[in-house]
Amino acid sequence: MPNAVAPARIEFILVYACPACGREALIRPRETAAPATCRHCRHVYRPFPLADAARDAMLAAYASHQPPAPMTVRVAGLRGLCFVLAANSQPLQFDTLAEVDTLHASLTNGLANADVPFAMGRTLLLHGSLREVGEPGDFAFAVIEGPTRRAEAFLEFAVPGPDLAALPRGSSVCVRGVCRGLMGSHHPLSMVFSDCRLVGLQGQLLPPGGQVADAAMDFPPNSPGNPLDAHVIFQYPPALAQGEQDRGPFTEQAG
Repeated sequence: MPNAVAPARIEFILVYACPACGREALIRPRETAAPATCRHCRHVYRPFPLADAARDAMLAAYASHQPPAPMTVRVAGLRGLCFVLAANSQPLQFDTLAEVDTLHASLTNGLANADVPFAMGRTLLLHGSLREVGEPGDFAFAVIEGPTRRAEAFLEFAVPGPDLAALPRGSSVCVRGVCRGLMGSHHPLSMVFSDCRLVGLQGQLLPPGGQVADAAMDFPPNSPGNPLDAHVIFQYPPALAQGEQDRGPFTEQAG
């Protein structure tokens, strides 16, 4: 059974009955009682707007709800990259998983690569090898590269991740961030990511027949959200794996 997935956000839709014919219509909330036209009898009426207090109450109820814990994933007979989650305080949301070389090829081909379509401005989960880390001022940055060591990604961290500067160079990492495209003609092999956050670290290749228990997220090769040939698995940190903390925040993902 696949992991339980929590909703990404709330969208309000209200049901109004036409006062003339009684037919119901689904209408998004409006700040004012703007006119609406019944699709069946063409009668014009004014749907009452959703009160701010009612909206706030529903949002508060949603925020207090704990999403269901994901199912434990066990993988046998498969090879893949296994990551330990680097943080556990925010939802892990992204559009797709990309590898540095593949994403660079997509961008340089005018976004024509089917593996990573329309990458510009999207939140991606990027996988690569850590080459450099620095903190020049009020932000931190890192540079990761692909297996060919040609293409690279410059990552801007507004808030440094856990032990970011202490990670050994060459570590296999996954970073969540917003793709801003190529750095420019002076650096044609460099990409730029903003709003980055380290979410996966210490990647290691699973041996054939290996098992991974207490997996937070599991992406088989070439599956939706994972165009890579590698099987990518995220494990909980030891404390989470022992059930000492809530696993809920890691159930969210964009499909």
